[in-house]
Amino acid sequence: MPAEIREGPPAHRSVDPHDLVRCLREVLDSPIMAHRTCGASHSEAASADVHVTVIRGSVLVELSLARRREWSARRCDSVLEICRALFSRQREFLMHGAEHLKPMSQSDVAGDTGLHHTTVGRCVGDLVAATPQGLVSLRDLFSVGIGMDTGDPISSRAVQEQIKQLIVIEKPDAPLSDAEICRKLNDHGVSVKRRTVSKYRETVGIPNRRGRLENERPSHA
Repeated sequence: MPAEIREGPPAHRSVDPHDLVRCLREVLDSPIMAHRTCGASHSEAASADVHVTVIRGSVLVELSLARRREWSARRCDSVLEICRALFSRQREFLMHGAEHLKPMSQSDVAGDTGLHHTTVGRCVGDLVAATPQGLVSLRDLFSVGIGMDTGDPISSRAVQEQIKQLIVIEKPDAPLSDAEICRKLNDHGVSVKRRTVSKYRETVGIPNRRGRLENERPSHA
């Protein structure tokens, strides 16, 4: 009778960090990962300058293959450093969406990286990132803070998202006025005035109450 063969625990092998980085880059450059890191189409995700993923709570940032080939090593290092600092501050956005954006300035990121704030602005430029929340312009992640009753400020872009969500769920035949939206936001602790609501609503391209009501009315030949 042949002796029973038992497999022991797998041997531990050291991994070269350079090999690990190379493997991660190959995964991030693959069509599958481009689709998974972004809610947009594959062609849109593939056009992103930066790919951002969240793995077990850790934020992984990598440049696209095209940018690594096109840019100098110095620029690649600067953009990566800035993006890592930026998305470290916006981790809640990556995991939960635009309503969780935090107020952030270029000076904040400059302080995190040791770079000048003008360098941050120049590096960010018109760069687009593929994230778990879709394609995002890096410039759109910078915003001022709006006061909250809790004491913690909320991003102005997060307030814009809340306005959009309130309008999405409104009754089509009885759309909310800016004053009503303002009251609802105030009830949720967001210290904002009606004229600010009007400004933010226009910023995201939503018509006023009258315009939305007219859009709901059937047209007559």
